[in-house]
Amino acid sequence: MEDKSVEAVQPKCQGRGDDECEVIAAPYDVLVEMGYKPHVCRELEEGKITQTYINFNAVRPAKWAKNSLKTLIDAGFFKYKHGQVNYKDERFFLCEASFMYILERELKKVKDGLKVLWDVSFDFGKHIASISGKLHEPCKFVMDFFPALGFGDMLAVRRRDHYQIYVDYFPWLQWHDEIDFTMFRGMVSGVLSGFEGRDIKLELVDKDTSSGHLALYLEGE
Repeated sequence: MEDKSVEAVQPKCQGRGDDECEVIAAPYDVLVEMGYKPHVCRELEEGKITQTYINFNAVRPAKWAKNSLKTLIDAGFFKYKHGQVNYKDERFFLCEASFMYILERELKKVKDGLKVLWDVSFDFGKHIASISGKLHEPCKFVMDFFPALGFGDMLAVRRRDHYQIYVDYFPWLQWHDEIDFTMFRGMVSGVLSGFEGRDIKLELVDKDTSSGHLALYLEGE
């Protein structure tokens, strides 16, 4: 829109039982005059792209991940055609990292909201494993799949039935202390569970910014 004041509300939603979905996009003040209370996303646009943001999300060489999205497209792992990126029967699209942060922050306010977010993310991860076939080694798959999609540099280690996941350069936002990365943990847990044939739940053990980037450490069995 080239207008940073534009926000959007969804007054009707089939998921909430309405007959149709309806989305209204307009300048923030117009939506308020119409009686709506839009969530203000302008804080992401104005004044939040600070030098800290730039430094924490700077491009850095990966230590563990060996493949970029381009190399996996070239290898035929992902398919790219007419501007669409597909893996098997799933289509992927560019999404700003703030989506994960905002979704978890808002769902924390809703009863069982984070459980629903976990369940949906976990089921998606299991689906990805199910369409991948049994030839993939779980740790290698995680280290190829998620870094190529922009989740940072990842090392996945399996010791007997116990998994350890190290993530460097995870997309950083100023809200990193307010969330437990439920969506990300759910997806990775689902992928590992799908390959293992048993439920694995990764817990957030540590998140650290002392090295000038966001690092996560997950464990589960």
